[in-house]
Amino acid sequence: MHIAVCDDEPATLAYLSELVRRWGEGRADPVRVERFPSAQALWFEWEAKPCFDLFCSISRCRGSTA
Repeated sequence: MHIAVCDDEPATLAYLSELVRRWGEGRADPVRVERFPSAQALWFEWEAKPCFDLFCSISRCRGSTA
């Protein structure tokens, strides 16, 4: 399984990548994590070679209290 992890905050990107990596450790199907520091970088990669099985990101809206 090839998973794209995207976040513009380096600490969040590292955290999400680690969570996905740990989740994938126990799976029979190997998990490959690829990190992207922006949605634009992910989009360009996807346009060049659409090869991801899953996308992982945390969205935050400005002014949101959630």
